[in-house]
Amino acid sequence: MSRESQHLMTSRQVSYAPSLLRQILRCLYSERVAGWADQIMISGTNFLVLLLIARWTDAGTLGLYSISFSILVIAMIAQDSLVTRPYAIQIFKQTSYPVEHASGILALGILVSTSSGVLVGLLALALVAAGSSGPFVSLLATLACSIPMMLWRDFARRFAFANLRTWEALTLDTVASITLIAALWILSATGQLTANTALAAMAISNGAAAIGWLARNRQLFSMRAASIIETARQSWVLGRWLLFSQIALQLQGYA
Repeated sequence: MSRESQHLMTSRQVSYAPSLLRQILRCLYSERVAGWADQIMISGTNFLVLLLIARWTDAGTLGLYSISFSILVIAMIAQDSLVTRPYAIQIFKQTSYPVEHASGILALGILVSTSSGVLVGLLALALVAAGSSGPFVSLLATLACSIPMMLWRDFARRFAFANLRTWEALTLDTVASITLIAALWILSATGQLTANTALAAMAISNGAAAIGWLARNRQLFSMRAASIIETARQSWVLGRWLLFSQIALQLQGYA
């Protein structure tokens, strides 16, 4: 091989290396990778929380936490079916302005999350009225206060995904996960980790992340009663069928 050919091959390799590096960096910073990272973050955090509770508490506490997490999943399914999924499907078909439509979805999400907490609270009161007491009733009372904040965070991440703001969702979930794991680690180190304190830590971490997200994106929302009613109507037309299908799947799984 001549000296000129060797020089040409070397120059091509040098020019190809930065191009390959740019492609790798572009792939790493793509929205698709951020979406994968977010799913890994959510699944890994849930698994790590379960491990911490199993490691530092007894089987009864782990069982109580599992029950509360199942109730939380059902509430998330209801909110996703009635609020965020219809919004994601209809985001490019809304008849109102984007800000008004987003504001209606936000109001509807607050309504569903608050109603979920009220329903769990009524269940706890019904058990007390029936003469029941003990850790399960206390767990339901804590969950009633905690579940709205957990659903607010879930609404924020799904809203971000619907608007193709994948990195925003990843940032939100990263902040909430780090705060939660740190709080659980402190509780376990001080011997205060129980199902109730774990739920309280989840509520604080999720609520803080959701409030920070709302403060950062407050310009996306402008509350109007008319837009809220119209958005609720549109969401219910589609969301009721999504909810019924999800309930059927859940019942099948439990059966």
